[in-house]
Amino acid sequence: MKASEDLKRAAAEEIGLLPQLEEEGWGNLTSRDAGNLVREMVQRGAQEITDENQRLGFEVAQEMGLTDAFLSGRGWRDFTPKQMFAFAERIAQKRQGDP
Repeated sequence: MKASEDLKRAAAEEIGLLPQLEEEGWGNLTSRDAGNLVREMVQRGAQEITDENQRLGFEVAQEMGLTDAFLSGRGWRDFTPKQMFAFAERIAQKRQGDP
């Protein structure tokens, strides 16, 4: 539950609601402010997923010696079909915890 509270506080701080929340509490939050808070939290979550995917992709590209192709700006579109399949397979393995 602590991580959830930290996420809400960080999002509230980002959109300028933290002082109001500290003074008045969560119960006095308007619908608009609550919607803005939820939107900020969703954006943060999406960004974290994107960042994790990029990190994981770069890590696998390094393992496979495909760093230049991965960083080319075209991502894995510069891979051969065989490289693309191996890359996707390795990503799946890493997501399942296979080092």
